[in-house]
Amino acid sequence: MKPIKLLTYILLIVIPFFVIHAEDEVLPIDTIAPEISLTEEEPVILQTVKLSIRDGEDIIFSGDVTLDEEKNIDLTDKDGVLHSVDNRSILAVINKVAEESQNFSISDLEYYTSFDSLYIKCINNISKSVEQCDNWQFAVDNAYGSVGMDKSILSGGENIYVYFGQQYKISLSSKKVTTEDSLTVTSYKYDYQNNQWLDRDDVTIGITQNNPDDPWNPIEIKTEKVDQSGQATFTKIEPGTYNVGVKEDFYFPTEELIVEKISNQGGGGGGSINKKIFDLQGAVNFIISHQDNNGSFENNEMYTDWAGIALGSVTNQTEVKEKIISYFKSNYGISKNITDNERHAMALLSLNENPYSFNDKDFISPIVNAFDGAQFGDDSLINDDIFAIIVLEGSGYTIDDLIILKDLQYIISKQKADGSWEESVDMTAASIEALSQFRSLTYVSQSLDLASSYIKTTENVTGGWGSVYSTSWVLQSVGALGLSVNNNTIDYLANNQMQDSGLLDENESISNRIWATSYAILGSLEKPWPLVFHHVGKSTISKKVEETSNAIEPKVETIEKVNNDLTETPVEVNKSIIETKINKPKNTKNLASSNTVNLDKPEKSIGNTELANLPAAAISSNFHIDNVIALSSLLAFIVIILSYFIKL
Repeated sequence: MKPIKLLTYILLIVIPFFVIHAEDEVLPIDTIAPEISLTEEEPVILQTVKLSIRDGEDIIFSGDVTLDEEKNIDLTDKDGVLHSVDNRSILAVINKVAEESQNFSISDLEYYTSFDSLYIKCINNISKSVEQCDNWQFAVDNAYGSVGMDKSILSGGENIYVYFGQQYKISLSSKKVTTEDSLTVTSYKYDYQNNQWLDRDDVTIGITQNNPDDPWNPIEIKTEKVDQSGQATFTKIEPGTYNVGVKEDFYFPTEELIVEKISNQGGGGGGSINKKIFDLQGAVNFIISHQDNNGSFENNEMYTDWAGIALGSVTNQTEVKEKIISYFKSNYGISKNITDNERHAMALLSLNENPYSFNDKDFISPIVNAFDGAQFGDDSLINDDIFAIIVLEGSGYTIDDLIILKDLQYIISKQKADGSWEESVDMTAASIEALSQFRSLTYVSQSLDLASSYIKTTENVTGGWGSVYSTSWVLQSVGALGLSVNNNTIDYLANNQMQDSGLLDENESISNRIWATSYAILGSLEKPWPLVFHHVGKSTISKKVEETSNAIEPKVETIEKVNNDLTETPVEVNKSIIETKINKPKNTKNLASSNTVNLDKPEKSIGNTELANLPAAAISSNFHIDNVIALSSLLAFIVIILSYFIKL
């Protein structure tokens, strides 16, 4: 019995020791299997790009160009200075072709420190013996580049098109018209692949004049959206010299336009009678002439606000603006009346001042804090809601903000069946200006269509809408809708402009005439308030807005028109199901049966075939410690059983 027990203890101690030691055994160097390469060398594939260079009808190069290895090369600018350029940039590719070409060469390469970029100024078209300068454009895969040729890096397979000329242009039906003529402007875009001009839609044509204070921002006199044929038509242009261009192109390039005053022959005794035309500059001068020394107009905040909005839209006269702003700083505070704060904010936005922080005062938060969850201010009024939308849109608020969506619902809920608000031309025109900034929403667009019909049916035979005030707001709303008005409407304003160029009869008070003239300036331009504003970002948000934002509901495609009591119909939003794609690992079977796997190189695994070919000495015991203990215990159990039977 005792020898068998002793044997059991020895087995329990010795067997695990030898098995564990086998795992840590260091194999002799000459018995270790040679390293197996897990990747196969791939053949080098040369990458190419397609390059075309056009000068009008002449294709001076077209073909495939092989991209060189990734490194920098030195190019010399016109001043002899070396610049390091990526070897795979568009500039390097053009330079490579030019060095080998008999048809063209880069004759002037300039460096601009402000952009830290090289610019191909001139290419010598050898075949035509002409040097083309200052207008070389390029596109990659039909998309114009946002950086210079030296910063545009290629990876292979791209289609590059380089051409000389403008990307866009416009043409005028006539470069000299009269005040009674219509002007048609057509916008084009260049098809560089076929060397032809195509109609360009979805842009706005603008008639402008030079801005002496800011040459980069011309004064807009009239704007008109082009139709599907790329055309926009203008009528009743005041006498003067103008520049015509595309607003989206920042009015570059432009075409010059001359408008002359027409004289109509009278009857009876002969002679000429000039048709009365609204004098825009005269109206501006009338306003300025009545500015008080302290910068105000009639020492009244309301008249000063409206005059500031008008002057901010047509002139950048520094002295006039500074006097108005100085008056604002000395006299303006936050009002308990929401409409006062709204009007102040409109004036500040028009004069390029920030209503969030003007003179350390925030005019926006009081407006936002007047929102009760459904509408702004007094729920018996609609004008405070209309102007809240106008101001907040100019101050960084969008349809992503709950208060905007709620107020849009509220305003539309107050629209009458005939399309009006309060059966008032003024309120309807103002509502159009407010809603037009959100016409992408279907229900807003439908509301605007209804309001537009109301405006059209309420025009008087005289061409106006009852007063200079109402007519001016209607003209602004027409501009917001992108519609055109008949000649009688502008004539209505002109007929109410007096000898001193102010609106209303000279027997009226100066206060009312300043007020009416301020309205008429914007009306004659057909310029809605949002286009006058210098928009600012949403830089200050009240605590109340933050709390409201936390409860924003899912945005829906359409919103049911609410009842007058603002009872909303809940809209259920379908949740999209996102499927998670699980990719199976490649060579799963080989990985499971492999003895060694290099995780850094999953392209190839060592399977059973490779393992069988390894030297036997290189295959070591790979038992886990748990297996060793289990085996030892089993042996001990067998020995104990044997001892028991021997004892018997």
